[in-house]
Amino acid sequence: MKAAYDPRISGIYLHIGTLGCGWAKVEEIRRHIINFKKSGKFIVGYAPRFREKEYYLGCACEELYAPPSADFALYGLTVQAPFFGGVLEKIGIEPQVERIGKYKTVGDILTRKDMSEETRQMLTSLLDSIYGEWLNKVSSTKGKKQEDIESFINEGVYEVGKLKEDGWITDIKYDDE
Repeated sequence: MKAAYDPRISGIYLHIGTLGCGWAKVEEIRRHIINFKKSGKFIVGYAPRFREKEYYLGCACEELYAPPSADFALYGLTVQAPFFGGVLEKIGIEPQVERIGKYKTVGDILTRKDMSEETRQMLTSLLDSIYGEWLNKVSSTKGKKQEDIESFINEGVYEVGKLKEDGWITDIKYDDE
């Protein structure tokens, strides 16, 4: 935020590494990239490895570069939920959980061995929302239709040269270039 108003800074080179943070943090960083672009200064992204989060940030930059050996894998989104009911049962622990409502499923982690239908519905809804937002923002920043992006994801094989040719990245360069 400060860089946008600092006269000593003419632009940002953003080296995007593998992101281990959640979607809320990725969305916050992306919002800062978009706000920085409004300052009129350049912002260039570079990533040697693209997954959904890395590409989501990268496509918010004015330019996006990748090395010839870039690992570009967009497979869509998944969600996982741990369940410890079986483990706790084996060691003789019986959790006491009071369920207040149909979709208040936090206790399932301790009592169940598998996912309840309510948990599945909640996680599916959350995942659909995140994926829909991802599609919407990537399509608007790349100037592509959402259907084209989904087709691209479903193809699953990405050659770096084709990524440049089809406008998914700006160019193929090493980070020192």
